Amino acid sequence: YILHYPEKAKEANAEEELAGLHEETREYAAAIEVLEAMRKDLPKDGDRYAELSARIAEDHVLQGSAPAAVLEYEKLISGLAPKSTWRLNASIKLVDLYEKAEQWTEAVRLYEEIVKNAPKDEWVRAAKARLDYIRSTHPEISLKH
Repeated sequence: YILHYPEKAKEANAEEELAGLHEETREYAAAIEVLEAMRKDLPKDGDRYAELSARIAEDHVLQGSAPAAVLEYEKLISGLAPKSTWRLNASIKLVDLYEKAEQWTEAVRLYEEIVKNAPKDEWVRAAKARLDYIRSTHPEISLKH
């Protein structure tokens, strides 16, 4: 249907439904393929592109491919304004992946960016608390002062 009637498929939101079905059945690789096809012609600084990219990254996490998720979040973040809500949300998820992988330098860099750009005081407080923790447990890391 999608291949033979692409305009009708878009009107019916068929690709979105197909990606959702793949996600519900835990067929994340298939979902990622559909989501990437949906995203390919979108402007990289748009909300829809960011939404699909975040979903692709989350599907990578769910299928156990943290390195692929990291790359997806890094690409997403690099294309958005520093104070973009999409960028900040992706940064929060990415910094968690950095910590799980014990990539402390990257985590510190991203926490510092969150402190600088987060619109919510609780995000700033949480990022500062994590920075303090990392600094106290990993003094060998070169940090900004």
